[in-house]
Amino acid sequence: MDLITLSMPVYNVEKYVEKALLSALNQTYENIEFIIVDDRGSDKSMEIVRRIVAYHPKGKQVRIIEHERNIGTGAVRNTAIENATGKYLFFMDSDDEISPDCIEKLYAKMQEENVDFVESSYQTLLRSGEVIRKFSNSPPPEFGKVIWKWRGNSLKTETKHYISPHGIDYTAYRFYATIIYCVILLI
Repeated sequence: MDLITLSMPVYNVEKYVEKALLSALNQTYENIEFIIVDDRGSDKSMEIVRRIVAYHPKGKQVRIIEHERNIGTGAVRNTAIENATGKYLFFMDSDDEISPDCIEKLYAKMQEENVDFVESSYQTLLRSGEVIRKFSNSPPPEFGKVIWKWRGNSLKTETKHYISPHGIDYTAYRFYATIIYCVILLI
């Protein structure tokens, strides 16, 4: 069972970070290292993170990396890439929640299809639980065994051995870093 790095940025998300972090820590896939990147917000988000890490059974699998100052989403993802020791990377925002089997399903699909990247469907929910937007991937377009899209859980898992040797990183832009990164990855 390969080690997977799950990265989560934290910046002014005290209303959401508890549910997000617990959904990450409660994954059925066991071999996960969790990297929490503190991007220096001004609320109590990191107090909440530290409290959860202190009592959760998987707390010892969590590393907290603190930026000196707020530098944005792209830089946070670069920090995760630089510090990850897992074979695979999973980027999760700190206001998202993932199903308990999310990592397990994405990993299984990557092994089954022998691909370097998988991305799955997601839903945008109101606090009431009402679904206001769905994004569903249709089965496969494959692009040279780099991307395989699959109907399933949330977000994406990326292969570190593909990212690091190619010098691919997230730009330091504060917004749209993932979109820019995906364009660079596809080129």
